[in-house]
Amino acid sequence: MCTSKITVKKFCKLFFEIEFYKILIYLIFLIFGVQQFSFSGLLKTVIPIYDIGTGFSSCFLIFFCLIPFVNILIKAMSERQHRILCIFTIAVFSVLPTLPGFNVTFNYVEWFIILYLIASYVRLYPISLFNSTKFWGFASLCCLIISWASVVVLAYFSTYGYYYFVVDCNKILALATAFAAFMFF
Repeated sequence: MCTSKITVKKFCKLFFEIEFYKILIYLIFLIFGVQQFSFSGLLKTVIPIYDIGTGFSSCFLIFFCLIPFVNILIKAMSERQHRILCIFTIAVFSVLPTLPGFNVTFNYVEWFIILYLIASYVRLYPISLFNSTKFWGFASLCCLIISWASVVVLAYFSTYGYYYFVVDCNKILALATAFAAFMFF
């Protein structure tokens, strides 16, 4: 998306797909008794940005609207500035929150922008390593093994909870695993 234009048509297509599946899943839950009908439940289902603080879909719609502005930033930066911004945002929003005792608050909109900055760097400034399927397959496997090992070790020794290093999308192991898998596929 960093090299394409976001149009009203693309936004409407995304919006109506999200709304369609939200309503469909809500109806299925009602039919099978997983959820009881309530007016507030119906409102949460049909209002597209009801839960910006925690809602994945709501945040993605807002992020989607911000893409043209983020693209302006990306085009105005040099490769070095882009790399520094990626490193800085990873350090602040992924490395720090992974360290016990640090609390970094953000929502999905901000996280989507950070991921977009990283992905746009890969897209705009390709290096040979980015095209190495073997490397990224091996990196994915290593990240998965380290993630699994962290769960086992924490289950035995920790008071932070078994899944501490992988529980949130921004934890460094979760980010590394997702990035390696993304690059592999």
